[in-house]
Amino acid sequence: MEELRRYLNGLGACDLKDNVDSLESAIRMMFTPQGREFCIKTGFPTLEFLRKHKERLNALTGVFIDEGRITPSLIPDNVTNILISGDTKAYLRVSKPTHLHKIIVAHNAKLCLSAENFAVATITEIGEVHTEIANDGTAKVNIES
Repeated sequence: MEELRRYLNGLGACDLKDNVDSLESAIRMMFTPQGREFCIKTGFPTLEFLRKHKERLNALTGVFIDEGRITPSLIPDNVTNILISGDTKAYLRVSKPTHLHKIIVAHNAKLCLSAENFAVATITEIGEVHTEIANDGTAKVNIES
C-alpha cells in the first residue's frame, strides 16, 4: 500500500491518501467527493491497475472489473456505491429515494441505468465510457466527467 500512496502522491492526491491502507480503503475513497474529482482529473485508477488487482477487487461488494454483463439481481439492495470498469456492461436500476447512489463507470465500461421513483444518482465517468439513462421523470441523475 505504500507504493499506492506514493503513486497517489505523485498524481497530486489530497491528504485523504494517508487513509489508504488497503485496496478496499482505496476504493472507498474513490466514492468521496474529493475522490471522484481526483479520479476524473487524473484518470485514476488506470485500467491496468484495476486488472492487476481484479481478483481482489471483484471480491468487494459493488466492484465489477471485466465482469461481462451485470444485472440488478447481482447487487444487494443496500449497495449504493458501484464501480464498473473494463469489459463490463451493467444494467442497473435505482429507485430508492432514501439513498444517494454513486456509480463510477471507468475505462470502456458500459452503463444502462434505469432511474425512477425520485431516486438520486451520481455517475462519475473516468476515461472513455458509454452511459445510457432512462429516467421516469422523477429521478435526479447527475453525470460527472
